[in-house]
Amino acid sequence: MSEDTRLSKSNESNLKDSKPSTTSRRKLVFWAVGIGCLIIVICVGILIATFRISGESKSSGIFIINVSPTWSPDGSRIAFESSGLSNCSMPLPDIPNPPPARSVICVMDSDGSHITQLTSSTVDAHSPSWSPDASRIAFTSAPDINSNKLIYIINADGSNMIRVTSGPAHYVNPVWSPDGSRIAFSSILELSSYYQIYVIDVDGSHRTQLTSGKADAGAPIWSPDGSRIAFVLTPDSHSFRRNIYVMKVDGTNTVQLTDDQAGKYTQTWSPDGSRIAFVSQQDINSLTHIYLMNVDGSNIVQLTNGQTGEADPAWSPDGSRIAFSLRNNNNWDIYVMNADGTNFVQLTGGQ
Repeated sequence: MSEDTRLSKSNESNLKDSKPSTTSRRKLVFWAVGIGCLIIVICVGILIATFRISGESKSSGIFIINVSPTWSPDGSRIAFESSGLSNCSMPLPDIPNPPPARSVICVMDSDGSHITQLTSSTVDAHSPSWSPDASRIAFTSAPDINSNKLIYIINADGSNMIRVTSGPAHYVNPVWSPDGSRIAFSSILELSSYYQIYVIDVDGSHRTQLTSGKADAGAPIWSPDGSRIAFVLTPDSHSFRRNIYVMKVDGTNTVQLTDDQAGKYTQTWSPDGSRIAFVSQQDINSLTHIYLMNVDGSNIVQLTNGQTGEADPAWSPDGSRIAFSLRNNNNWDIYVMNADGTNFVQLTGGQ
């Protein structure tokens, strides 16, 4: 027998010795099947969880956002900002993975009827403000989220939109003066500076800066007699703390009205000039609610205390009601209440 033959026989013997027994093979099959079933169960579980999470994410998302209500001077209509899967108030057909929605300016009767879209759905529009004669509405708009917001004016029927400001500056929160000649707003003129309060003539001329310093100033609102402007001041861009101040329309005699650690946001002056309604958030994790105070900062009273949060108060011209926005299930909608915080009435229908 040659050396090659002996090696071949020896290898065959070794291979025979190394083959598993029938019992071992059965054990291997059993464990292979078990592991395979376990993998299938895990995969199915992952798929179910994925679908469940997707469904929960979709159902918990905010689909309709109606905010920033503002009354017409005669109290018959309310302008507001609308975005999400809606056309001013009613939801559009449900579609998967919808594109980012544009904000548009809408107008409705004060009872929530006859809703009309004023601005195009192809550009973003925010923060409507009525002219004192109710013929026009000022607002900010930008063609996309990467562009600066500029101030525009449009007729109350949606016609004849004109641009008031231009240039690289970013303009927010325009509000018409009671005499109709000027518009106050907040703007940041360069990336390294802070938001400040300005006023301009309605045609965009004669821009005057009212605030200064290393703090962001925003949300200006005129007193009913046009002599003062209330606004919110943030100590620095990373601070949660915001307080309300008031100054003369030439920027002098600035007086601080609130002094606490809470965050303050939009505010509205009562028609008789005696009180200011505002939004406050006690800490970064709490809800926003609406409060009242005297114009000297005294006698702060909480008006709302809902379980979902309220924002954007706007006093009616007759002083009897306040319009505001409220988180309602998956949506934000416009409501009105009595000036004492009672009798909520829903106006927009994002149910």
